[in-house]
Amino acid sequence: MIGRTNELPYNPIPWHGCPRDLTGDLQLGPYTRELTQRYVCGTRFMTWDAKVFRYARTLTASTCVASQGAFNRCGVVNMALTGTHAVVAGDREHTVTLDADSGFGGGGLAENELIGGTITVGHAESNEQTRTIMGNTVAAVSTVCILQLDYPWDTTLTDTTAWTEITLNSHNHVSYASSNYAACVGVAVRDTTALQYHWLQSYGPCYMTGTGTTSNAAFQRDAYVVGDGSVRDASEITIEDGYQRIGYVLDESTAATAMPIVFLQISI
Repeated sequence: MIGRTNELPYNPIPWHGCPRDLTGDLQLGPYTRELTQRYVCGTRFMTWDAKVFRYARTLTASTCVASQGAFNRCGVVNMALTGTHAVVAGDREHTVTLDADSGFGGGGLAENELIGGTITVGHAESNEQTRTIMGNTVAAVSTVCILQLDYPWDTTLTDTTAWTEITLNSHNHVSYASSNYAACVGVAVRDTTALQYHWLQSYGPCYMTGTGTTSNAAFQRDAYVVGDGSVRDASEITIEDGYQRIGYVLDESTAATAMPIVFLQISI
């Protein structure tokens, strides 16, 4: 294993191939939480009743809270290409050199830490190319890291004007606490602690924490997530502020109803 390919499963899992609860805890399937990684983060699990779950890892020194949104706490990293890191059509490997400002905590990269992330090259040349990262070698700060791509580059770029932009796997560093710049990638189905692997629900009927009056007003069916991971309807927020819509309220909520059942539409 040289870190250029991945050894964990990542293909979509249909309902008849339910994820196995390898902790031995009542065969909980997508409701499992543990410190051992079983799948690539972002792997999908689908059920017969339209639910979709995505495999995730809780951010260092953070938590996720059941029935509340979990946010992607990863930003984008820009790196200039060099003469030894040119983009060549047909290549499925790409080389970058890390520095202390690369955005990975200044501590380098572990093997396959970037899998499931995206890499884009060519901003200055109007020949942008984006690929999914399928593996990476171990790399300390100021050393070379080799990335394996899902498909080859289609266009050769010169190193004098092109840039490399890397976005980390959106399910590898999640937290219920948003920075108001983070996107909600799913709803936690169990409380989790730092660095636990677990499943987030991203599609289908899901209970969410609201205000107690969420969707009680007539016509308030659209559902939005706010910074603490709870859900609001449009009458409770200012939509023009840019809140993320995550689905619609499925039940016939009225003034006599408490928390809503949301049909999530985050990702399928």
